[in-house]
Amino acid sequence: LEVFEQIAVVLPELLEFAARTGQPAAAKLAARFVRDYPQEVTRCLRAGRLTVAARGLVLASLEGHQDAPSDLVEALGNDPDPELRARALRLASGSAAPPIVRVYSLGPIELYLGEQRVDEKAWKSQKIKYLFWFLAAHNQPVVVDTIMEEFWPGPVENARHNLNTSVSSVRRCLKGDSDGSLDPVLREKDTLALNPELPLWHDLDELEKAHQQAQACLEAGKTEQAMAHFSRVARLYRGPYLEGCYMDWAVARRTTVEHLAADALERLIASRLEVGRHREALEYSIRLLEVRPDNQEAHHFKMLAHLGLGEPEQAIKQFETCQKMLANLYDMEPTTELLRTYHRARYGLSDSPSWIG
Repeated sequence: LEVFEQIAVVLPELLEFAARTGQPAAAKLAARFVRDYPQEVTRCLRAGRLTVAARGLVLASLEGHQDAPSDLVEALGNDPDPELRARALRLASGSAAPPIVRVYSLGPIELYLGEQRVDEKAWKSQKIKYLFWFLAAHNQPVVVDTIMEEFWPGPVENARHNLNTSVSSVRRCLKGDSDGSLDPVLREKDTLALNPELPLWHDLDELEKAHQQAQACLEAGKTEQAMAHFSRVARLYRGPYLEGCYMDWAVARRTTVEHLAADALERLIASRLEVGRHREALEYSIRLLEVRPDNQEAHHFKMLAHLGLGEPEQAIKQFETCQKMLANLYDMEPTTELLRTYHRARYGLSDSPSWIG
């Protein structure tokens, strides 16, 4: 009973967290809450307590199920967002909707159809798997010749055969157990693309979008909103893009995404240090060092966070780690700024150097 009474408080936050982070476990838990407490979800919808992202997750949790609660579907059918409203009306009419496709490219590479994870063996080969991720990384049709040159350089006939076979495998993986008529991969003239009608959530797209939104907020002078978007970038970046794939297109995108993640983390650290939130600054500094272990500024941020927490010995240890790294990799000394902060830690000096780049 006590848990039930707290649903009204917990539900909007859980749905928002699951929608924004895209974490499989959170999405699965949120879907269970939607199905177990449909009346409470309906009340939250009608009270306007759910964001567009959270409402989309509610709808995705219902699609593919024949017994969706009528009151909840009706509430979604009145959604102010036209895309969500159209999906809800299709659900109400009994039209089969494909399950939402969740693509995870950052960190562990995973694909989910609704709540079902696509088994690694279903891909048949790494190249077929990477072909899907290649298409998922492009939001527009790609010329077939470009794909064949990227994946199967050599005789054109062999490349065409390999492409046709691989596309068939990708289609099978995306359809899963569904008998829907939607073709997940479209081939028109000399181009190939994922079907734009496929309900797709991709952590790569979400990260790039969040970074763009953060930059727009900064330009508009909305620093607090910008930091919220940068925080989402940090949450979405679970690791390198498509780690283990060394094809040119993947390596290039990996570098770009790493830059976006590092930029977001640097800005978050600077903002936390500025207001004295040193524990958060330390946590973000550790993450930044995972992305850029050879970056002096990342080491410096961590030193400053330790100093702010009253841990000068940890700041000294971090300086020594950085010093050894620079000597071994680049045969160079730490910057003057790093040395100044080191002396603050070692001798208890009180000057506060500028750390915002």
